[in-house]
Amino acid sequence: MPLQFGRSGFIKLGEESSYGSSASVTVSNRIVSSSLAESQERSRKTFLSQSSAAFSVGHFDNFLMVGGSVELPLLYEGSGLLIKAALGSVSSAGAGPSYTHTYAASADLPSLTVELQRGTGTSEKFLGCMISSISFSGAAGEEIMMSVDFIAQDANARTSATTASFGSGRQVFHFEAGTLSFGGNTYNVRSFECTIDNKLERRQVLGDKKTLEPAISDVREAMFNLTLEMEDDNLYNAQLGDTTSDAVLVFTNSDSDSVTFTLKNAYITDYSDPVNTFGALERSVTFMGESDSSNEAISIVIVNQQSSA
Repeated sequence: MPLQFGRSGFIKLGEESSYGSSASVTVSNRIVSSSLAESQERSRKTFLSQSSAAFSVGHFDNFLMVGGSVELPLLYEGSGLLIKAALGSVSSAGAGPSYTHTYAASADLPSLTVELQRGTGTSEKFLGCMISSISFSGAAGEEIMMSVDFIAQDANARTSATTASFGSGRQVFHFEAGTLSFGGNTYNVRSFECTIDNKLERRQVLGDKKTLEPAISDVREAMFNLTLEMEDDNLYNAQLGDTTSDAVLVFTNSDSDSVTFTLKNAYITDYSDPVNTFGALERSVTFMGESDSSNEAISIVIVNQQSSA
């Protein structure tokens, strides 16, 4: 049998009309890695009548656990379906050639059908995929990446290889970042991570090994984890004084496409600026977003040349 390789791996996505109902997968994305898989849990039977040497003589199926993570490049055009699934809603404006897509948080999170092409091997289609958490990250000298954690309901049997139809959307790179804006000041950023944790929980009930549609089980969190150049004591004082302000980071390319991450009503939950080198100092800061009567804790706005979000 020929060896299978990871090269040529990708995913295809489609938004489901109802949870767990297979959707047409029309959006293709290149990936860096994937751990999407289906696993059948099994437990031993607990009756006392085991073997004479005290080994188990029976077992039964427990829960069917489906899900995993996918890491892939962030695109100005082509990442919108995942961002909508992570936040909940999107609205678009513009008449072309430039369009503005605003991804906003809502409690009604859509589910996706995700088809994974396993490198040079087979493909596998996952149903009822909801995004438990998503993060966007990058550092100086790097591509900007997305990491998506899925909770899924079911998966079809692995089958023959599928084909991709990649779009022409451009990637987001480190040199396209602006400065961080917070509290009326701007800061040079060495690395950043924006994380949205949806606090989804599987719903296991009698009568089925598969989960029902996962539900939000706790307070959702949106945060920035940043490493910044040490230039002043503004953020140190903001942490001590409980300063609250929008934290904003924008990426813009030469086509005037942009991605704007806005953490609303952000406050600092962790700050560190140790003196441990002869060289330039740096500081690590964690911002947490907070909702108010008119804004949810986070929004992501993408400006591109695609009318569809």
